[in-house]
Order: sequence, then structure tokens, then C-alpha cells
Amino acid sequence: MDLRYTAEEERFRAELRAWLEQVLPTLPPEPDRNDWPARRVYDTAWQRMLFDAGYAGINWPVEYGGRGASPSQHLIFLQETERLHAPYVGANFVGLLHAG
Repeated sequence: MDLRYTAEEERFRAELRAWLEQVLPTLPPEPDRNDWPARRVYDTAWQRMLFDAGYAGINWPVEYGGRGASPSQHLIFLQETERLHAPYVGANFVGLLHAG
């Protein structure tokens, strides 16, 4: 079993990392975790940015609004968003974390 990432997967990582490095500095500060109305607005705006860039629900089928990403690409997405301290999918997590 070869557990190394393929060239295609590394291209995906580079593309994602470049996008995150461009977008994350433009985000406003995260609201207080107990300010639920502000959290919803913040989380929804982040989800919209992910969706517009093709990164929301990346492992969902394309016909359902996802990217159709492989499990390896999904893992890369999680690695890179954590590495760069991207916002967590908070208020809108049900579809992405429970169903997807």
C-alpha cells in the first residue's frame, strides 16, 4: 500500500493553500463564541466563501453542490484548514458533518 499523495493531490493542496493564504487575512475577527447571532452571520459568510471557491462540501457529489473530492482530497482540506487556522464550520455544520 502506497500512502503517499499523488501529484494531483499535491496540486489540490497547493491550490487550496494559496486560496486560504489569500482569503484568511481578509476575514474579520471571529465573534465571541457565545454571541450566536453574530456566529451565524460569520459562519454563513465563511461557508459562502468556501462554496464560491468550490470548497464547501468538497466530498459531496457535484450534482448536490459539492466538488466530488476523493477521501484523500478531503483529508488534505482538513489538514490545510487546520494548519492555517481557518474558521471551523460552526452554525451550519449539520449537512456537512452529519450527512456528508
